[in-house]
Amino acid sequence: MSKADTWMPLHIGAYLADTMHLRAAEHGAYLLLLMHYWRNGPLPDDDAKLSGIARMSRKEWVEIAPTIREFFTADAGKLHQRRADAERAKAQQISSKRADAAREKHMQAARKRGALAEQADCKPSANAPANAEQEHTHARVAIPQQEQKKDSELRSGAGAPPAEASLPLNTPGIPDATKALFEEGAEIVCRLTGEDRKGASKQIGVLRRRCQDDARILAALRDAEAKRVEAPIAWVTKVLSGRREAPAGPDWDTLADATTTYEGETYPAVEGWALPIAGRLVAEAAGVSGVEAFRDWTPLRDWLRAGLDLHDHILSAIRRIASRSGYAPPASLAYFDRAVREAGMRRAA
Repeated sequence: MSKADTWMPLHIGAYLADTMHLRAAEHGAYLLLLMHYWRNGPLPDDDAKLSGIARMSRKEWVEIAPTIREFFTADAGKLHQRRADAERAKAQQISSKRADAAREKHMQAARKRGALAEQADCKPSANAPANAEQEHTHARVAIPQQEQKKDSELRSGAGAPPAEASLPLNTPGIPDATKALFEEGAEIVCRLTGEDRKGASKQIGVLRRRCQDDARILAALRDAEAKRVEAPIAWVTKVLSGRREAPAGPDWDTLADATTTYEGETYPAVEGWALPIAGRLVAEAAGVSGVEAFRDWTPLRDWLRAGLDLHDHILSAIRRIASRSGYAPPASLAYFDRAVREAGMRRAA
């Protein structure tokens, strides 16, 4: 499945029959792995990555890994599950059929609008010449004779300004911006938001109500994907409305001291932690809108370099502070520095 979906089928009877021997923590880890499988495909056969997906420390994961791995089959560095693969294939087939139907509906509507526009252009009103002459006669009554002379020269062609060349709407070689928006643009929205094609088409419809330039909308979507912005639809809406562009994301490459590979993609990393993914988790724990909310991410780099665990120390400390009554997201990530380091010392003790 090329796009993450926003729902996942769960056959409760079959699930409980297969997992009656699991403890609560094992249930939680297994469900998180299944959700990740649903969105991204077969799992990485790597305990460090699996512990991150399951939201567990590596020590906690190692204790339950043999039990959880029984539900999967290892092959070529990936963990597969036949039922999950079948459900994903079924959902993809349904999504593709719906996308094709929606695309055809939009194309039919576009063709219909084009046909109506051509009819309007080719069939001028039968009374138009008479009305124009009548209006011209009335206008001449009110203007001086000198102006009438100028009007006569213009009507005879003398001194008339050259007509501006107009570009027909259906000139060969001009791409169909609407078609491109609902095809490529919808794919981009799916990748950025996890929406299915139907949901992506609705999002594009909302954007088109704000901006009638389909080519401009598509360009903004491409830009959002290239910049990997958080809240992409809100970001594109700001760009289309002419407001100040949302701030760029952190320069992870500058903060990193190495790279790591996760789900087939290479990320800048510190101590094996992929910074873009770690940053997103930290932003969620802090309750901010996205990684752009914090301008300085050096505290995260320093915590990881100090050997603090992302889940056990950093995220747990931030979530504990964020859960306090009256908490308001801070302007700086350094706000959490003391709590994070104290969490590390308590675990070490």
